[in-house]
Amino acid sequence: MAKTKTIVLFGMATALAAAAIFLLFRANDEKNRPSGGYAAKGGGVREKEEFSPKKKYRLPSSPIPSAHTVRPPVSNGGQKTQLPPDRRRLLNAIESAYDADDLQKTLELFEQARNAPEPEIRSSMVWSLGWFGRKALPQLTEFLSDADAEVSNDALGQWDSAIQEVTDEKEKIRFIEDAMSRLADPAALEDVALEYSGLDEKGVVESLIRVLTSQNEAAVQVAKETYETVTGRPFTSMAAAYQLLSQMDD
Repeated sequence: MAKTKTIVLFGMATALAAAAIFLLFRANDEKNRPSGGYAAKGGGVREKEEFSPKKKYRLPSSPIPSAHTVRPPVSNGGQKTQLPPDRRRLLNAIESAYDADDLQKTLELFEQARNAPEPEIRSSMVWSLGWFGRKALPQLTEFLSDADAEVSNDALGQWDSAIQEVTDEKEKIRFIEDAMSRLADPAALEDVALEYSGLDEKGVVESLIRVLTSQNEAAVQVAKETYETVTGRPFTSMAAAYQLLSQMDD
């Protein structure tokens, strides 16, 4: 009887000790666990997520379509401004062409939308063109210099997405050069100039020389910086740039 009682008491003591150890480890884990804004990573370690913007300029508020699989809105959620009847019809036509996935109709409406005084109409055209990507890149590029900051910013975001679809290097260089000629914001210009990376060096230098001869001072400054990055030599003069270009023919 005494032996049985001893065994029972020993078992209870063991259980209590195990429970105490468990509570001690749990309390220690709760004490060291970060509070809020943390994401689990491999191995159970939890680290704070860091905000890392993709671009130097402010990204558009609406999502950029990825591989044309997600169709973003082209209007401001139904909260439309008061428009004259003719431009209300234009906005509705843009949205209808977009919903129908009709590139041809969208391009037919491009000139009217670009010249419309209301940013709402121009913004809808930008997002519609962005959906068609490479096929509408020439028209999309024209919105990079839009007078409205929101419209031009959205156009740049869509341009960034569409330029990735261009595989021909000469064609891509032309689009980059055209974009640089239209932009005045240094951060946006730097972002566009990054697209020269990995392309034919001679073609890039030729393109940069053309930008350097333009009247766009902001683009000229970024072109000089890009020239040095591409060639490994600082830009000193047009004569030196042309000499370097001629050496690339050898």
